[in-house]
This record gives sequence, structure tokens and C-alpha cells, in this order.
Amino acid sequence: GEIREHSEAGCPVGTSLTVDHIFDSVPVRKKFLKSDTTEQGYCLDIMNRIALSYPEIKFRLVNNGREVFHLPAAANTAERISLLLGGDFASQLVPVRGRRGDIVVSGMASTPTLTKSNSRHLSFYVNRRYTHDHLLNHAVMTAYRHLLEAKKYPAAVIFIDLPPAEVDVNVHPAKLEVRFQNPRAVYEAVLEAVVGALAGITPATA
Repeated sequence: GEIREHSEAGCPVGTSLTVDHIFDSVPVRKKFLKSDTTEQGYCLDIMNRIALSYPEIKFRLVNNGREVFHLPAAANTAERISLLLGGDFASQLVPVRGRRGDIVVSGMASTPTLTKSNSRHLSFYVNRRYTHDHLLNHAVMTAYRHLLEAKKYPAAVIFIDLPPAEVDVNVHPAKLEVRFQNPRAVYEAVLEAVVGALAGITPATA
């Protein structure tokens, strides 16, 4: 914890974060960790979320000297999804775009031919911050109501951008939830954008 030297140094453009011996000072917390593979999976999940939100930034993740992934900068979200999740997955997505007042909705959503067994493949970002929100989840599921079989779920990466003063990001200890000043307007903006993206698509058949 002691700064021994502060000086200029040549290095590549960008930001490097090194996490090492994180629980040395609080060993009791280390006892609650799961296997290395499981914990690495948690870290990778967080990196994937950040990478989806910032396609213009290159990401490289190294664990114990082994490169886990190396994502080049992408031109847009669709290209980043293709690099991160695979071209086959990306080819079954349609662009989502919409606006209601100051609320801008964008992203990608799956066609009815691509279904999942749960809602874990629905990702939401509010002002580029990953968030869990039942309201947003419900809006997307409502848009697919007549397109999917029962107990089937879509996949989507949805971005909601709105003035910072209209959303409270400090309602959850891990910053995974937000509170909207006008939740109904956000709900309707997302619903309209996804419905518009899916317009004319034939419902999935068994």
C-alpha cells in the first residue's frame, strides 16, 4: 500500500488492470470462493458484459499467463457480438432502434428461429451500464408474446440511453439495478423498439 515511486513511463495506449493476491488481507473471504474455474467464469462474464457495451475498445484478458480472449476493436455492436458470441449467433439477430423523447433504444434481438430455454440471454445496458431489470425483461418478452412457443425465450442485447438525471444507479450494492424516474416511458420505448424490429417476422414453429 505504499507508493515508492511516481514517474513517467513509456507504454502502449490503453488501460491495464492487474488483480493479484486479492484476498491476502482478508483470508476469511477466500474460504468462500468456489473453484478456480468457476471464479474465472464469473470474471469472464463481467468482461464479456463490458466488451459488449464498448465495441470501440480492444480487450485482452490474461489469466495466470494464459490469454483467455483477445477482442479487437469493432465498428459497432453487431460486429462485437459476432466476434464475442460467434457469427452463427449474430446472423440470427435483427437490429433494434427506437426513440421516445429523450429515451434512445438500440441493440440487437433474435429472430423467432433462435430460442433459449431461459432468460439469461437477455442483456440490458442503461447508459452503457449493465443492469438487471424486470421491467426491461418484461418489455422484451411482451414484444415476443405471439412469436415464440411457450417456455421459450429470445436472446437480445438492448441499450437504453437517457439523461443521467432520469435514472438512479445507486439502488443496488453491486450497481446491478437502477431506478427510472419514468419507468412507464422506458418500458414503452423498449417495447416499441423491439416490436418494430420484429415486425413482419414469421412466428417460430415446433
